[in-house]
Amino acid sequence: MSTLRVLVLCGCCWWSSFATETPVAIAAGGYPRAIEASGMRFLCTGTGGRLVVTVSPINASLTSPWSHRGVVVQDQQPGVDLANCVLFATKTGLLAAYRHHFGCTRHPTRETQDLVPRICTNYTIQVSESTDFGRTWAHLSTPIHGAVGMWEPFFIQTTAGVQLAYAQEVTNGGLQSIVWQLTRDLGMSWGRPVTISDGAEHTSRDGMPGLARLPDNSIVLVFEGFWAHGMGHFSVQMRRSRDEGVTWDAGGVIYATSDRSANAGAPQIAVANGVVWVSFMCDEDSDPADRAWPSDAATKVMTANISKASIDFGDGDNRVTIGVGPGALWPGLAVLDRVPVALFGRGGSSYLEVLRA
Repeated sequence: MSTLRVLVLCGCCWWSSFATETPVAIAAGGYPRAIEASGMRFLCTGTGGRLVVTVSPINASLTSPWSHRGVVVQDQQPGVDLANCVLFATKTGLLAAYRHHFGCTRHPTRETQDLVPRICTNYTIQVSESTDFGRTWAHLSTPIHGAVGMWEPFFIQTTAGVQLAYAQEVTNGGLQSIVWQLTRDLGMSWGRPVTISDGAEHTSRDGMPGLARLPDNSIVLVFEGFWAHGMGHFSVQMRRSRDEGVTWDAGGVIYATSDRSANAGAPQIAVANGVVWVSFMCDEDSDPADRAWPSDAATKVMTANISKASIDFGDGDNRVTIGVGPGALWPGLAVLDRVPVALFGRGGSSYLEVLRA
């Protein structure tokens, strides 16, 4: 049993029930993120020290086979942590942002034995560019680097230019904030980081940002953090800006587990046909006596409908577990051919699941 906390209450809102289709494996690797551009669907995943792009024509079935397109970057040297690929479409091609860390010590997760970073000596967020829509790639810029970690980049277009949001640690393994940086020249140069959710405000490790634009042109940010249950246990939060990200509301928790020892995190957000979709990982259904975050997490999706002044996630009837149970990790959301789809990784493959409102 879980408790859903509402960001803004509204007496006239209604909640959308929805159905899902059987998930289909569409690519190797994990942390899947997809966009549409130039008559194609593009997916970026990470596998074996490579960030790989696969594609599908827009006129093909969403669950038809996807094909290899190109490799954004490959680095299989010892001590390298390469992951968190996200794509952005320009008029002439694609940008990809990703974490590329060096000097990392690593350890296996309990279930998958995948090596994950413990600490690194040099952390970077990097951007690559493709001018042939994913076939070939070249390094373009390094928006940020340093000895303190940064993770999980995410692009969004604003009136000022393209913003690249990411999670920025204050101290490695401690508090963390959501910041973003602006480029006015499609990734060649970057402004200074600007904080949009300060981890110190709630003694929190704010991370895993996802952004979307609502029909009223406001911008919403979802992210994980320690807002509901204190240090060490994640909940899902949302903040909203009505001035292109210059200022943000105070925000609030939109999902927290009733079991304070469980976690809900790694959210993403998409808007389709007036419905807000939020995906996240949650380990509340695992055995509390043997629970391990994040490997015991499953992917869940919930919806909200939008009024002129509010976003309301209801009382929990609008939430379902998708995928294949525990181990469906690092979900993404996309709107492809006007249809919302959930993406997640499991067992070395990335899956797509169609959502129907």
